[in-house]
Amino acid sequence: KNKFDGKIISRDQKDYESWRRSMSWQIRKTNRRPELMVQPMSNRDVIDAVNFASDYDLQIGIRTGGHSWVHSSVRDGGMLLDLRHFKDIEIDEKNESAIVGPAVTARELAAALEKVGMAFPVAHCSTVALGGYLLGGGQAWNGSSWGGAACNSVMALEVVNAAGELIHVNENM
Repeated sequence: KNKFDGKIISRDQKDYESWRRSMSWQIRKTNRRPELMVQPMSNRDVIDAVNFASDYDLQIGIRTGGHSWVHSSVRDGGMLLDLRHFKDIEIDEKNESAIVGPAVTARELAAALEKVGMAFPVAHCSTVALGGYLLGGGQAWNGSSWGGAACNSVMALEVVNAAGELIHVNENM
C-alpha cells in the first residue's frame, strides 16, 4: 500500500459499502462482497495489485465501467480491480487509429473521434466502457456495415497477465 498511487478499499473501512454499491450502474445491487476493491492510477499500480493478489491467492474481478447486468466483476472474496481511471484517449489522425483506455465509454470515444472525422463501432448504450464491451466481442448496431464486431478493429492491446507482467499483444503475438 505504501507505494500504491491508487485507492484501496477493504471490508473494514467505513465507506466500503458505498463503494461496493457504486460498482454497478443499476438499482438492483448484488450481495457479493470482495475483500478488497482496488482503483489503480497507473500500469504500475495494476501490476502491483495483480502481484498482491497472486501472493495472497486472491481471485480478481475486473471492472471497467460497471455496466454488467449480472455484476460479473463483483465477486465474494478476492479483489475487485476497478479500472475507472483508465480513460485516456490518444488519437493518431495520420494513421487513423487511437489508443484508448478500457474505462472510456462509448459516448466519450464517439465524441473524441467525431471531432477529427473518425468513427469506431461503439456500443449502442453510451455508458458502456470499452473494456467490457470488447471482451464480449463488441456487437454494435453499425457493426455489420463497419466490418463486423468491434473487436475486429482492435490492432493491439496492453495487458497485465496473471504473472504480473505488462505485455503488448497484437496479431503477430
